[in-house]
Amino acid sequence: MIKKLSLGLILALGFSVTTPAMDINSLDGGYYILKNKEAGDYTFQKNIRLTKENSNRNFSSQIKYKVESDKRTELSAFEFVEMDGETYASYKEGENTAIYIVAEKTDFALTLVNIDDKNEIIKIVLDKEYNNYEYDKYYENVKHLKDDELKRKLHDLIDNQIDLGYRAARYLFFSELDNEDGIVTCVYTAKEVKTKGIPNGSMNCEHSWPQSQFGEQSKDTKKDDVHHLFPTDSRANSKRGHVPLRNVESATWSDGGSEYGIGELGDDVFEPRDDHKGDVARALFYFSVRYNMPIDEKQEQTFREWVELDPVSEKEIRRNAGIESAQKNRNPFIDRPDFISKISDF
Repeated sequence: MIKKLSLGLILALGFSVTTPAMDINSLDGGYYILKNKEAGDYTFQKNIRLTKENSNRNFSSQIKYKVESDKRTELSAFEFVEMDGETYASYKEGENTAIYIVAEKTDFALTLVNIDDKNEIIKIVLDKEYNNYEYDKYYENVKHLKDDELKRKLHDLIDNQIDLGYRAARYLFFSELDNEDGIVTCVYTAKEVKTKGIPNGSMNCEHSWPQSQFGEQSKDTKKDDVHHLFPTDSRANSKRGHVPLRNVESATWSDGGSEYGIGELGDDVFEPRDDHKGDVARALFYFSVRYNMPIDEKQEQTFREWVELDPVSEKEIRRNAGIESAQKNRNPFIDRPDFISKISDF
C-alpha cells in the first residue's frame, strides 16, 4: 500500500496550517529541493514547480502534484498520504519511485527521510521569491514569542538556505553586496580596493564567527553563510584572527577606527570601528540562532550595546535582501531588531 503513496500529500500535510501558502489543497507554486550531504549540511539539488492533479477518488486523503523542473525531460510526481498516524510521501522521478516519511514540518519546509535508507534526507522548501511571498506575514507567528520559544521559531524560518559554496559566497559580496561602483571597502579599516570580483590578496573574507569555533555540525554551511561574511583588509583580518569581539581597554594595534588589544577581562580582544559594530552584532545573533550556537555572556552584553550604538542602516537592509535572493534566507535581527530584546540569553 505504501508503495502507492504520493509526495504531494506529504508536502501538503507537512506545512504549518497557519501559513496560507502552505494549504494542503493549494501547494501549486515554486519550491527547491535540498539533499543532505552530511549531518547538518545540505546541498542544493534543483528548483521545482508543483501543479496539483486530481485526487484519487478511492483514497480521499491522497493528493498528487505534478512536478516540473528546469530539466524539461524529467517526468516526476509527488504524492502524499497519512497512514497510522504518520505522513508519507512518494516521489516518482522517471522510472524510479522513493518513499519518504515526513520527519519535520515547519512553516516553509518539510524534511523527508527515505524509509529504505535513513541516511537519505531531503528538504522541500518554499521558494518565497518565486511565489511572491507577502513579507508582512513573515514574522506574524513569532512576534508575540520570546526567549527559547522565539529562538526556536526564528530558527525554523531561517535554517533552509541554499549553500552557495565558498567561492560563490565570496563572489556574491565582493562583486555585488559590498561593491559600490567597483569599490569594496574593508569593514574594519575603511581601506578600499577596486575590483569586479574576488580580489587577489589585499582583501580577505572575514568570518565574523571564527571558523575555529564552528564546532562539528554544518561546517561547510557555516563557512559559506554570507550573513556573517564581510570584506576585510588582509592585515586587519589576520590581526583579528579568532579572538572575541569586545571593547578594547588598552590597544596594541589600531587602524581606521578598529582596535586590537586587552579587554576588561585581561584577554586579547578585537573592537571593530563604530559603523560596523551593530552590523556584526546582528550577524552573530543571527549565527547563534541559525546554528544553535551559544554566545558567551560578556560578548552578548557587548553586542547588545553595539546594536544600540549602531542601528540598522539602509545598506544592511539592502544586503539582507540581496543575500536572501541568492541564499534564500534572511537575518531576522535586521528586519526586526526588537527581537533581540525579547531574547534574554543567546
